[in-house]
Amino acid sequence: MGKIKTSATPISWVYAAVIVYASLYPFSGWRNQEIAPWAFLWAPLPLYWTVSDVFINLSGYVPFGFFLAMTDIRVKKKRGQFSFNWLFGVLLSLVLESLQTYLPSRVPSTVDFLLNSFGTITGLFIAYFCEKHRYIDTWNQIRSRWLIKESVGPLACLVVWPFAIFYPPTIPFLMGDVYWRVRIKVAESVMGTSLENLLSASDSTKIQINPIEVVLCVMTGLLIPVFLGYSIVPGLAHRVWLTIAVFTSGVGVLMVSSALTFGVEHILSWLSILVSFGLVLTAFAASYFLKSTTKSIQIILLGVLTVHLILTNGIHSDVYLAQSIQIWEQGKNARFIGLTQWACLIWPYILFIQILFRLQNKRIK
Repeated sequence: MGKIKTSATPISWVYAAVIVYASLYPFSGWRNQEIAPWAFLWAPLPLYWTVSDVFINLSGYVPFGFFLAMTDIRVKKKRGQFSFNWLFGVLLSLVLESLQTYLPSRVPSTVDFLLNSFGTITGLFIAYFCEKHRYIDTWNQIRSRWLIKESVGPLACLVVWPFAIFYPPTIPFLMGDVYWRVRIKVAESVMGTSLENLLSASDSTKIQINPIEVVLCVMTGLLIPVFLGYSIVPGLAHRVWLTIAVFTSGVGVLMVSSALTFGVEHILSWLSILVSFGLVLTAFAASYFLKSTTKSIQIILLGVLTVHLILTNGIHSDVYLAQSIQIWEQGKNARFIGLTQWACLIWPYILFIQILFRLQNKRIK
């Protein structure tokens, strides 16, 4: 397999997965209505539509088209890929709209298909416009000054990180809490059997959340993106700006998440004394490791990530928070919140595997 030379490639893959998820959610109730999947193409236009629907379908494919074009510009160095990339976006939209024929909660639409296709071509135009006016060269110069050469994977992970912390957790910056979710699913599947009593008995030994765990979860959860940035940004001054950017984006995402979950009046409901203490300690730790080498910071990052996952999978979800999330998931943000939940669950494990591979790379010092 060829080496990935630009972060636009993995980002385009991730965005394609996002489009598939958003188009086919909730992936349940598949049925055959004896209707051709492409019948929507000549069906009457919908009588009712909203501005938000038009905006979502139009803008949803713009980043996809942009990163498709960026992959060609940065890697293949070809100029004749415009029609191919647009056709790829059109085919993706056509397939997904056709599959919606078999989902009771989704309605395929010619308007959605046309808007998605137009969104793809808009993203392509933006990318080639940026190339023509040498904005891409400006980004290349900034990237060469800020980042090491082996930075494609970590940079892509860093871009996705805000989505991983958007899903409302028990503790801010908590990610990768897989154990208790799997345990609940297993308990539901063995309900009424002898294994149900075994699982119920082991619940009495659950780990209670204590102040030290809260502080450690906040510290490790926020240090992970900071140290991830340090692993690809060697400059001392650049690392300072990176740390500020991570703190700012992290706090901003939590504020938006709280506002959408509990209401605007509770925008800072996550900011307790323990969380504030964890933020202060995180700032001191980030400052202490500013001068660490790339290889050593990767080892430190692996250790911090391991501690975070151990803490995360030993903490139960808060019942009241779960109820708030359940209400939110039944609203208009259901697809988005479900997507951020998956990012919250799998992002740290993907990063863990990536770090292991990077530690074996002898070119990174």
